[in-house]
Amino acid sequence: VLLVSLLRHKGIPARVRTGTARYFYPDGSRLEDHWICEFWREAEGRWQQTDAQIDDVLRKAMRLPFDPTDIPEGQFLTGWPCYDELSSGHVKPEAIGFPPDYCGMGYVLNKMLADLAALTGQELLAWAGWGIGGPDGGTVPGDKAVVERMVELLKSIDQPAMLQEARDFMVTHERLKRPDGYSAGKFQKEWLS
Repeated sequence: VLLVSLLRHKGIPARVRTGTARYFYPDGSRLEDHWICEFWREAEGRWQQTDAQIDDVLRKAMRLPFDPTDIPEGQFLTGWPCYDELSSGHVKPEAIGFPPDYCGMGYVLNKMLADLAALTGQELLAWAGWGIGGPDGGTVPGDKAVVERMVELLKSIDQPAMLQEARDFMVTHERLKRPDGYSAGKFQKEWLS
């Protein structure tokens, strides 16, 4: 989040992304919860993903085969690719998230909500969530249609019309909009006071 703030201060478009990283478990045994920064590379016409947590010391210790300031495609999965990996059976529920208590589809729906929220200007604290990204995520009638729409929007979020549609969806749909009186709860009280 600090890197995003610094880049924005310098006039470089930047955004927070949340999802899972493959590179913490190269054997594929787990997809690790993680947050990264994306910033716009004007000359290349693309969003570049960078992991500010990984310095040279950690990179060497992890034997990371790529530059963490330019994460290769597929090494970091944002919300909808996490959903795709899980729903297609490419990853087991216990291998994504924080097993045994917070993993599988509930975890993935939280990642999708947090990613969509961040992209539409509602950046959350890690693991904060409500509605479809909360404790009852995916269990309410109609959630499947909401998830499918979230996937469509996240896949096309860089198109201005889709970004606006995502913003509207986030503030109007009951399963997505921030509840009145929302507070980050114990995270906010314990960490920010």
